[in-house]
Amino acid sequence: MVAKPQTDSALVRLYRLMARVREEEQARVTGLLTNDAFEEQLALERARTDRSGQSFVLVVFDIQFARDDDGLRTAQRALAAALIERTRLCDAKGYYGTQVAAILPYTTKADATHLLEPLEFLFRRKLTEAGVETVPGPKLSFVLYEYPDDERKKLGARALRGRDATSGAPIKMRLHHVS
Repeated sequence: MVAKPQTDSALVRLYRLMARVREEEQARVTGLLTNDAFEEQLALERARTDRSGQSFVLVVFDIQFARDDDGLRTAQRALAAALIERTRLCDAKGYYGTQVAAILPYTTKADATHLLEPLEFLFRRKLTEAGVETVPGPKLSFVLYEYPDDERKKLGARALRGRDATSGAPIKMRLHHVS
């Protein structure tokens, strides 16, 4: 007896399609990249960094204490507006999974913290403009990941100088949690 390959049912495919449409609509409303487009930008930035050696920072935002789904969507729109106003044109802004994130090319962790300091103020101002109470309203937090991290920079420098050439293992691409 030959087993039939498992395929998704029509209902599962319909749910996936509906989720993709909702994601695209949410991205259109906020002006941010969809999850797929953002991950493509992240892969391109990693490749650029591997070639040039210049670092970049991935900032993943978390919106806490939103009252409900509508409050979360409003807070995401406020965050998107603040990011668009505060960041450079070359910075990619989009959804990384379900969270809002930004890729900051040619930036270190220290530079990113200077960039992000006024973001909380802009976020609160955008919430107020949208008619949301800011006290005790949604709170904004973020996590910074730098690529390449310090360990990778050291390995790359040694490899370029010809040391440790006996190790043919590829250098792993990692982003470290900082915050």
